[in-house]
Amino acid sequence: MLLPNEASSLEEIRSGAQEGITEAGGTQLRLASELKPFGLNGLAANYAGTLQGKKARAYAIGLLSPHGVGAIVMVAVEPQSYTSEHTKAAESLARSIHFFKPPISPIALEWKQKLNGCRLSYFSRYSSGSSGGYTSETTIDLCAQGFFRYGLNDETVWNAGSGTMTGGYTMKYGKGSGTWRVIAQNGAPILQLNYYDGKVAAYTLSTNEKGRTYLDGDRYLRTCDANDQVVEARPNCW
Repeated sequence: MLLPNEASSLEEIRSGAQEGITEAGGTQLRLASELKPFGLNGLAANYAGTLQGKKARAYAIGLLSPHGVGAIVMVAVEPQSYTSEHTKAAESLARSIHFFKPPISPIALEWKQKLNGCRLSYFSRYSSGSSGGYTSETTIDLCAQGFFRYGLNDETVWNAGSGTMTGGYTMKYGKGSGTWRVIAQNGAPILQLNYYDGKVAAYTLSTNEKGRTYLDGDRYLRTCDANDQVVEARPNCW
């Protein structure tokens, strides 16, 4: 049995293994031995429990991939039928697995080159006349080193009368950072932001006949000069 492995570290594999496997239909497998290293990128252990409602013994190997999703190799049979040959078969299959970096599609590569080292800025303004309004600016710095910076500046003001500010606030904060990449899904270029806290944001990229940049249909100003005369337009990639 070959399954995808979403873990990004050996500690995540260890944690998942200790939790065991529980699925609908009567599958519940728990660790039955210590976790042991398998090569430089994996952990292996025996499991015992039930598989689809029947007693089972299993041996599983979790493998990390340096390029994203890894693999889990598992063999499971009735306890009385398990032999060392099952362990050898699983280990042989695990050793035969090689992970490769997926090729970048031409459209994803084109957009990556276009956005590399640039700042994307989105401006939103709203006014309700005498009662107030807000101005919002979102920036995404897509740095050549592979990380991004996300920033959001909001300024909100409420007014009780024309020309008279009676209350309000100014809120300024930044929202995390992580790594970025451009991928292709169904032929469309997607900007993917992977935050360090595990959050993933994805935006469909497009341009119009004038070459303007759009994320999910919203226009973003693209500026790529680190020495731009307008300081606010400079990508923050230090």
